[in-house]
Amino acid sequence: MKTKLAAFFQNIPAQDRVEFYGFLRTLLESGMNLQNACGLVASTLEEQAATRILGKSRILKVAKLYRYAESGLRGGQTLHDLLTDRVPEAEVMMLMAGSKGSLSDGLKAAERAAHGSSVIQDTFIKGLLYPVGMGIAVVVSMYWIGNNLLQTLIMLKPLEKWEPTEQSFYWATQNIGIWLPIALLVITGLILLTYFTNKLVVGDVREKLHSIPPLNVIRQTTAATLLTTLSSLILAGETIRGALNRMEESSASAYMVHYIRLALINIRVGLAAKGPGKALASKLFTPWIIVKLEIYSRGEADQFAHKMTEIADDAQQNAVKTMLGFSKLIGNVMLIVAATVIGFTVTTMYSITGSIQSGAGM
Repeated sequence: MKTKLAAFFQNIPAQDRVEFYGFLRTLLESGMNLQNACGLVASTLEEQAATRILGKSRILKVAKLYRYAESGLRGGQTLHDLLTDRVPEAEVMMLMAGSKGSLSDGLKAAERAAHGSSVIQDTFIKGLLYPVGMGIAVVVSMYWIGNNLLQTLIMLKPLEKWEPTEQSFYWATQNIGIWLPIALLVITGLILLTYFTNKLVVGDVREKLHSIPPLNVIRQTTAATLLTTLSSLILAGETIRGALNRMEESSASAYMVHYIRLALINIRVGLAAKGPGKALASKLFTPWIIVKLEIYSRGEADQFAHKMTEIADDAQQNAVKTMLGFSKLIGNVMLIVAATVIGFTVTTMYSITGSIQSGAGM
């Protein structure tokens, strides 16, 4: 049963986790205890599945999750123990913090974090679809042009009489199997370079690279993740210092940990006396986010905790805009490539037909 739940959560989208946390929170706030809430949801889903044909397996899969949670809670386990290694560590920390105070607040915090993950994931997928689609369209169009239109032109004028640029274009359309793997290897190399740069390079050197795509996307998503996780943990009942310590211990990102440690150092040297936002501010964040962190933290601590959620939302919007901007950049590159292919096709066609007409006129 345990492995089934693990497999379920490894594949479940973030949006489905949002529904899971939100549903349980709503039932808790209506006066039910968590165990009964899980049992009620499981029973209701099982009844719904019995009357359906389409979507039955999906409903039963979700019902098993609630049934498993009910069984574990009856056996004395906590919700965060049940979900450890099955949901992101940050959400487990929020549920753990909530179990020490208000579980409803912990679920709400986890729901916020899952929603943030869902937004980022959806934006990432949508951002990739356009340039990838354009790339496929370019390759398919080149294949069609090379095997149809250009073959007709060869019948009108032998290939050896074409201009060098026209012959190069013909070669490209006939040898997609050669240059496409090379192009994919180059793209893979750039992805690996970005991956290892993100994993190994931190501090001043990394900050000099902040504006370079796609590292600027990683910067904004890291900033959004840090603030969303931190604000959610605080709302779940953690102190700022306690939340940062938890994040430092659990985060697998050396890049994020670098800025978490900077914040902890600032707190230790007393910079937080001027407001916790002063201790959190770093070059990871945009200037406007830093201004908000410093100004909003001058009031009461409780007010700042709620203001942090707004700042985290702003950081998330920055991340979304940066992702879309990067997607647009790649899309524009693909448009230029597509326009180049069309341009070469048209000029080749007119050049060959023009030379044939001039030869006939002579």
